[in-house]
Amino acid sequence: MADRYQDTMGFTVTGPRTFLASGHPSPSDPEARSPHLGLIRSTDADRTRQKVSAGGEADFHALVRAGSTLYG
Repeated sequence: MADRYQDTMGFTVTGPRTFLASGHPSPSDPEARSPHLGLIRSTDADRTRQKVSAGGEADFHALVRAGSTLYG
C-alpha cells in the first residue's frame, strides 16, 4: 500500500477508493518501530495511508467487513 513494501496479512476494500490492511512492515522500512502495523487505511486507492489503530501492538491476519462493523 502507498508505495511501501510490507507483509500484508489482512486486506479488505470498504469503499470505492478505500482499503484497510494489516500485517508486518518491511524489515528495511526505516519508519518501522515494531513488527506490527496495526490497522492502516488508504482512502485514495493506495496513494497514501494512515494509521487507524493498534499500531505497534497488533497485526490482523484477516479483516472482514460486515455492514458497518470490521472484524479482525
